[in-house]
Amino acid sequence: DIMNSKTLSPEIKLAIDSTLETVSHTPEQMPGRACQILADLTGLPSFTLTVTNYDAKIKRVRLIPMGKKTLLLAIISTDGVTKSRIVLSDCDVNEELLSVFSNICKVFIVGHKLQELSTAYLQTIVARLGDYGLMLMPLLSTTFDVIGEMAEPRLEFKGESNLLSGYRRESDALRLGELIKQKEAIIALASRMSSPIAVVFGDDYGRGFSGSSSMVVAKYRTGDRELGRIGVIGPTRISYEQLIPSIEYFADRLGKLMTKALRDMED
Repeated sequence: DIMNSKTLSPEIKLAIDSTLETVSHTPEQMPGRACQILADLTGLPSFTLTVTNYDAKIKRVRLIPMGKKTLLLAIISTDGVTKSRIVLSDCDVNEELLSVFSNICKVFIVGHKLQELSTAYLQTIVARLGDYGLMLMPLLSTTFDVIGEMAEPRLEFKGESNLLSGYRRESDALRLGELIKQKEAIIALASRMSSPIAVVFGDDYGRGFSGSSSMVVAKYRTGDRELGRIGVIGPTRISYEQLIPSIEYFADRLGKLMTKALRDMED
């Protein structure tokens, strides 16, 4: 049984721990940075897929002054997803602007589900606010753009240059390279897994996924809630008994680091 893999050595655990400890960034950046580390450690193309919870609601919208007309917009959902963006304001940042924006968010945005916050709903808000709506339109528009991104599953690939080194036939590597460009196919493949870790073989799914390729994917989570999936893609002859426990441990550590980062942002 391919899933009965051997236990990781303390040396490999230490290598994973020490490299992941360098990923001390915002929760939204952590999966991409961890993905690059996984590609470097395994020598295989790696990917991470964030998972969308459509029942999640907006918990908090914060606008932090960074300069005379520069602000940091930070949005947190009830399931812990955090997004931030630097925003340039058309008018000077002052207490009135911050107070009005904060009140608008409390009334119209906080407590609403991600899928409810559409462009049509934004237009309704602006119309109801009159002059304030026109003044704050750029800020509100950016806020809704960021919320829209929060509602989309995000797939990131790192280490694509590792593709050619793992295959005997260049054609197989090139075919997989083409598949990687079709993000919907990878999202569909990775989304099918139900267990905490899975091995997906190309023959099982088709859709351009070469029979000479396979993918090892693990879920990372905070508590009982899944945050996303991280894994590698490579030739079917990769060393599963070492790779499976490594990625399982890697995903577990990433989940714990993201849980801490999310908690720190809450504080």
